[in-house]
Amino acid sequence: MAAGFNFGFGDGPAVRTSKPTLAPWDIYDVEFKGCEIREFAGKKDTSRSYKVLDIKFENEYGKFTKTLFFPDPAKDSVRPKNDNGKERPSNFEVTFNTVKQLIYVLNPAGYEKLAKIAGKFTSFGEFAEAAVKLMTPVVGTKTQLKLIGVTDKNGTVNPDIPRVVACQNDQPCWWCDNYVGSNLAFSAYEDTKRKEYQAATPSKVKEDKEKDALDLTAPATAPVSAPAPSKGSEDINVDDLIADL
Repeated sequence: MAAGFNFGFGDGPAVRTSKPTLAPWDIYDVEFKGCEIREFAGKKDTSRSYKVLDIKFENEYGKFTKTLFFPDPAKDSVRPKNDNGKERPSNFEVTFNTVKQLIYVLNPAGYEKLAKIAGKFTSFGEFAEAAVKLMTPVVGTKTQLKLIGVTDKNGTVNPDIPRVVACQNDQPCWWCDNYVGSNLAFSAYEDTKRKEYQAATPSKVKEDKEKDALDLTAPATAPVSAPAPSKGSEDINVDDLIADL
């Protein structure tokens, strides 16, 4: 017996409801959707587990999540060097300051509270927990999000936030870009890369090394004036401090 047509409509809408990832090389009006700590097993070695902090944004057209792996104290505090022998910020410095900028822009009052206790943290996990707590009350805040493009090994240009800090030799990092906030803009170099991406077909997209190519040897105008964290007294319990945020 031949199968007949099924004209049942079923439940739910007749349109796609999931949102795509926002495209690279654009500045979007978005809504902050919160921070989340996740833990998962490795793909190659399932006995290993990894922790990440997700920073989520969304608008009516799409969404973007910046996933930050918890830095490894043994290796992620070391500053790598590019092909020209110039230092780049360590993975810890990039990750830490990415979260700092988010808190500073979207919850300035919370940033001031965090600055007073941050010197007492002994792990990135403690800092991440404090960040999640501080950012939960501001979920839904309208802001802007700057996305650049980074090419993977398969030649696909993926959206990512710009690196927010730069460094030179043994000097402290300085703020070199904003990825969240208002009045975001592309540099002249970034605008050139953006136009190349918009004009290119997938077969013409070449490896994008824009992060290393940027001239970050001298401080740019500081995008934020971030006060240095101050330490509390030695007998303060970190768990108690986070609870009071």
